[in-house]
Amino acid sequence: MDCPDGVTWIDCACSPKLSLGRLVEVIRVVIPDVIIGPPCTSAMIPVADLGSFFNVPVFSWISNEHTLDNKTRASTLVRTLPPLSSLGNLLLSVCRNLDWHTISIISTLGGMTEGIADYFKEILDNSEFFLARHFDRVNTSLTVESIRRMYAFIKGEARIVFLIVPMEELRTYMLAAHDMDMTSGDFQFLFTRQMIAEDGFVKLLQGKGLWERGDGRDSDAYQAYKNLLYFTFSFMLEYYDNTVDAYNASVRVFGQHPNMPTFEMPDRYARFLHDTFYLYCLAANITRQRNQTVDGANIFKTSTEIGFNGMTGYVHLDNEADRLPSYLVWDMDLDGSFRVIMQIAHNFYNNSITNITYPDGVLEIHWGNGMSYSEGYIPLDSPVCGFRNEKCPENSTAKTVIPAVLVSVMLAVVIVFFILFRWWKKEQKLYSKTWRVLWKDLKFETRDQMITGHNGSHSTVNSDDHGGCSSVNSSFRLNVPSHQAYYCKTAMYGNERVVVRMIRKKNIRFDRKLLEELHLLTHSKNPNLTQFFGVCTDPPNLCILWEYCNKGSVQDVIHNSYNNYELDSLFQFSIALDICTGLNYIHGSELKVHGNLTSANCLLDNRWTCKLSGFGVRRCSGERSHPRA
Repeated sequence: MDCPDGVTWIDCACSPKLSLGRLVEVIRVVIPDVIIGPPCTSAMIPVADLGSFFNVPVFSWISNEHTLDNKTRASTLVRTLPPLSSLGNLLLSVCRNLDWHTISIISTLGGMTEGIADYFKEILDNSEFFLARHFDRVNTSLTVESIRRMYAFIKGEARIVFLIVPMEELRTYMLAAHDMDMTSGDFQFLFTRQMIAEDGFVKLLQGKGLWERGDGRDSDAYQAYKNLLYFTFSFMLEYYDNTVDAYNASVRVFGQHPNMPTFEMPDRYARFLHDTFYLYCLAANITRQRNQTVDGANIFKTSTEIGFNGMTGYVHLDNEADRLPSYLVWDMDLDGSFRVIMQIAHNFYNNSITNITYPDGVLEIHWGNGMSYSEGYIPLDSPVCGFRNEKCPENSTAKTVIPAVLVSVMLAVVIVFFILFRWWKKEQKLYSKTWRVLWKDLKFETRDQMITGHNGSHSTVNSDDHGGCSSVNSSFRLNVPSHQAYYCKTAMYGNERVVVRMIRKKNIRFDRKLLEELHLLTHSKNPNLTQFFGVCTDPPNLCILWEYCNKGSVQDVIHNSYNNYELDSLFQFSIALDICTGLNYIHGSELKVHGNLTSANCLLDNRWTCKLSGFGVRRCSGERSHPRA
């Protein structure tokens, strides 16, 4: 490249090694008055070190990464592009303005994103802000599922999310947030463009090109981007406006002249190079006017005192000879385009961030839930009661009383249910009619069983005996000399011989009380009680079935003993004990009383065991109860 006299151009190809070697070759010949560039940070680091060593002013017009922030080392480095580290304070100023103090960060691998994230984290650690979670040095081109997993952690810890990721991946991150139900106005995402915008970016931002792709997810992206605040350098808008004005002027002045060259868009960094040369010239002139040596230290100090309107906006440096930043905050409007809602800049007089201005005079932000800042709504950085209800401790009394009441209510419900269930089961058993016997199930003998008394004894078994038999009156008496004859109607019910006692009624009214008696008799089991087998309700064959005792009654035995032999005392005691055992069972059960205890109702089975009969179901048979025993 041909350069004016006194100007040396070096192509270092952004190589630290090459830039250092070529600069050493120049310095071996002559110490330069100033070093401009190189643009790449990696190549600038050794150049800044060497310039500091020789006290030569070094001006950077692009390199703004945090690795050049240490001015004790790079003591003669002047930067006309705001360092990325300055972005942190500006972002936090917006958060303070919106009362956001709990923050999470996702930052990817890469020199620029890592630098912003590291410096931002350092600022957070030394401020009143709380960094809830930082996913640091995340791989670029991450899968959507991996991004969703990060959001799953963030959802329970913070609602303000800084995305320090490449711009081409921003839409993927926002769609993943939409998939995780984080784009309904409760969460807010902040993104900053780390590099100077390329030509046409402002036009893209002011349209729908930032989120619209035509891939079937534009509606999701539209909703997601409602929850995004986009940060850019403020000179980006000035650069775009100036470029448009220059183009229009070129067309207006030279458009009709065919011999004029076609208008070409200038390089996006050319304006910064212009302002860098201009700043050096101003600083050199002021230094000479002060009769000072035009060296690195004096140029460094003088540069911090200069402010001017350049091609990239107002240029003013801080005490570290780094350009003070100015940022624009963009928000998506209802039509899907982004507009500037806020401008943030340093105060050039006291070097503090106090200049926050609103292009429309008032702040107006449209949030993801459809509400706006002017309506008094601002998304909270955490739920009112905290993510784990730690800000709303429950009343200790309520914590004790409410569970106790709930347990008591549940216990009462269980008890009531248990009582009702038992009642229902009892009712089911009561109306199940397990005692019912079908007439067809009875197999009768060919003739009635006949039993005779001996030695002229009288029949003692009358019609109300459960296990006995009906006596035969004189008109039906068999021709059996010196014997009292009587008959029992018996039948086989299954494998059991039973006494069939006919009921002297045309029908039976089975009310609740009778059903309870029958149910009770069905479940009354004792060796000293005759067993109740059931009731046949098939008209006209109404009858009750009882256990058949083939040895007759105690009354028969007593009468026979008078005529034949005297009863053995042990036998008498055995019978008495059986009677007492049967009565004890009755008195201890729900039967309570026998109601008709006589020797005729004490029957003997084939093993001479005494069993009580004549109790219960008197209402069924239509007979009156005898006096209670």
